[in-house]
Amino acid sequence: MPFPKTHDLTALVKLAAGSDADAAKWEEAAIVLTPYATLYRCPDAFPEPGAGDLHEAVVLAEELLDAVVRKIAGMT
Repeated sequence: MPFPKTHDLTALVKLAAGSDADAAKWEEAAIVLTPYATLYRCPDAFPEPGAGDLHEAVVLAEELLDAVVRKIAGMT
């Protein structure tokens, strides 16, 4: 499936959900994670997230990555 080069994880999840209904369940995680790929790339542009927010983002990122790896492994 062709996909755009983007840091918008929400857009990528929506694109994946078009061909895999399981992907839609990751939309909320993508909403939480996208700012870490965009807003926080520029130092001092936005206030840094708190420790609780960072922990949540790491957990979601690990879960999403695991799901993608499992999905890819199942395709081979």
